[in-house]
Amino acid sequence: MSVKLTISIPDVSDQVANGFDFIRVFRSTAGSSGPFIEITAENPAPASLTGSQVGPFSNSGLTLLLRVNRGPTQSVTLSGTPLSASQVAAQLIANVSGITAEDDGTGRLKISTTGSGTDEILEVLGESDALSVLGFSAGQFDIGEAARVPLVDGVTEYLFEDVAGSDSDYYEIDFINSSTSDTSAKSDPVQGATAETVAKQQADTRAPRGLTLLRGTTHVFREGFFKDPDCLIPMLPLDASKYPSFQIIDINGQIVGAGLATQDGDPGNYRVEFFVPKDALISNDDRRWRIEWLFIDEDQRQIEKVTEFDIRDVDVTQSEIRDQKLMAMCGKPFRAYIRLLKRPWALSLDVAEASNDSIKVVTGAVLPTTGTPSPETPIIQESSDGETFVYHYTIPEGVLGVKTYRATWTIEPSVASSPEYAFQIIEVPNPVVLQYFPSLRMVIDKYQKKRQIIQAYQDSDIHEYLVQGLNFLNGWHPYTQFSFTTIPPPLVPYWLLAAQVWGLNAQFLLETDLQFNFSGQTVTLDYDHTGNLDTAIQRALEMLEKQLTAAKTAVYRRTNSVGVMAGKPYRTTGLHNYTFKIASFGSQDFVTLLSNIGLL
Repeated sequence: MSVKLTISIPDVSDQVANGFDFIRVFRSTAGSSGPFIEITAENPAPASLTGSQVGPFSNSGLTLLLRVNRGPTQSVTLSGTPLSASQVAAQLIANVSGITAEDDGTGRLKISTTGSGTDEILEVLGESDALSVLGFSAGQFDIGEAARVPLVDGVTEYLFEDVAGSDSDYYEIDFINSSTSDTSAKSDPVQGATAETVAKQQADTRAPRGLTLLRGTTHVFREGFFKDPDCLIPMLPLDASKYPSFQIIDINGQIVGAGLATQDGDPGNYRVEFFVPKDALISNDDRRWRIEWLFIDEDQRQIEKVTEFDIRDVDVTQSEIRDQKLMAMCGKPFRAYIRLLKRPWALSLDVAEASNDSIKVVTGAVLPTTGTPSPETPIIQESSDGETFVYHYTIPEGVLGVKTYRATWTIEPSVASSPEYAFQIIEVPNPVVLQYFPSLRMVIDKYQKKRQIIQAYQDSDIHEYLVQGLNFLNGWHPYTQFSFTTIPPPLVPYWLLAAQVWGLNAQFLLETDLQFNFSGQTVTLDYDHTGNLDTAIQRALEMLEKQLTAAKTAVYRRTNSVGVMAGKPYRTTGLHNYTFKIASFGSQDFVTLLSNIGLL
């Protein structure tokens, strides 16, 4: 049975920009948990079987039955004994079409199909009486490997056919860089019956109804017309200049595209390439787009097929930078990126330490728009979502330390325009502080706002609140100089409380901008969260005012065993003894001390 996989990759441009150039396909016959075996290879491979026995073989008069590519059974009766693996191979080649055979180099017989790919199938049938002598088993078979699917920028959907697949098999895919052998994470497993694999990291979770296309992108529709369920015998059109025909119909029933489908590889498979207009009507819950196929074969049988699909607008905010600061992890790769409405004439990027501009971690990364940059020049990559352009550069692993960096983008919109500059702050937090992120979120974000909305707290926001909260605590009397790694555990709750004040105050200002009041006839709509936020801020400040000074003083006394003691001297001759460390004198000096400070 044949399984056709439709592999959808909405963000194919990003994957190409990451260096991936091929799709690998894996199959599991043991369920969704695997194991998954790759059924693709760098180059197409034939179906191949190798016997377990080493020649010479005593098999004169014995018969071997083979079937190639699900064709008719082919039989060969071996003559002569004993026979080497090469001699058996010569008799097979002379009597069986579609195969080649040889000694595998160890004296064993190796039989292969002459073609390559997953449509190549080699079977050894159980009626053969030469099986045990040659080292084969009844029903043993192998399938060739297909070439890995090339990843093409701008093409969001690919068709892969596993001719030996079944409805019970599961499939996964990933991406590979053929030069470096780097691979992406694998997709979620998909059962063969669904005939669709969507890469996990690119899946459109908002399209539960099936195929969804984006405005401004190109999609390839594919369909097959075969006489048998195994898709081995193609239908022939009555008139190849007329069939199969297609028409694409929008949500209002208007035909927006029609014509003749073109053959897609092997006979029986056809394709239609469709560019989704940027002003295409958006699908809704009640109405969808569809493509209708019409095929009339040589026997004048009429076949009609319909595929429904949705069209939606490009999610412009999907990769939009919402953080006012960007946050990276120490030692990990980081992608700096910027979104522009138009492709610039020139673009460059520099990244330096915020406190020392002379220490750069990225120097002169450029977007190649004119000419060819030198091999050592860092290259900025471009991706497009159909409405905007996203430019990005990945800072390699091991470059960023626990510091604050400034990214400077130099943008030249046209050859005659003056440069424009955009600045971004990249914060690399101490890993120690990350453990406090959930603690602060549990206080100020119990609602767990979705990250995509403006009211949500980004990780960079949480880090900023913790930084300012620590400054707030250190500046509170008595003055201290605690850092993320030295703050005493008893003061951590007060630190989080101070960070809460900072975060809620930012939210207060946001809600002030968002509040509104509407009254009309019998309807009144009032949106104002500032009152509750102000109450929360005042409660936090009240707790700090009542407890923080005492807590810091207690911690300071507990952690510092040496204190100071002072008083007015009774005699001027004792002025040099005005101040004493408590730990610097013994009991025998007590009377002298009291005399010097004027108590005796």
